[in-house]
Amino acid sequence: MLFRSLVTFLPESTLTDLLMVGLSVAELFVVIWLAIALTLISQSLLTATPLKQTVLQKRVKTLFAPVILVILFQLAITLGGLILFIIPGLLFVVWYLFAQISAILDKKEGMDALRYSKTLVQGRYWNTVWRALIVPLLIVFTYSFFLSIILTFAAGIAGIDPL
Repeated sequence: MLFRSLVTFLPESTLTDLLMVGLSVAELFVVIWLAIALTLISQSLLTATPLKQTVLQKRVKTLFAPVILVILFQLAITLGGLILFIIPGLLFVVWYLFAQISAILDKKEGMDALRYSKTLVQGRYWNTVWRALIVPLLIVFTYSFFLSIILTFAAGIAGIDPL
């Protein structure tokens, strides 16, 4: 993100646009890499099994391609569902909510990860929807509340009208 911010200072050109796209793709890969690593670290902490850094690096490296494949399948199916009609797309989003995690923790690959995610959701669809929505919304509202307090306080100190 820092590099993308710096690129905005460059003059507009095709090369700058290509550089921005390349940096965005690189950032996406770094985010996926970190998500895999954090998932494995969380599993290690929850199961109280030690995880050495070298082992973690090897596991992330071996899981990277299967997770990318699962993400591509997820994206294609969900976008296909949204193009056909909005309801199937929303249904697919919830069904395949756990596909990436199942690729990481259960070592499922490709469509197997998506099928496994769907079986995890079956019979719990609305509970899954509720939990998938309420936690992020709670985090956003809590963050916004505290941020508004901090900004109001800072504006008051600086003598700026917060409105």
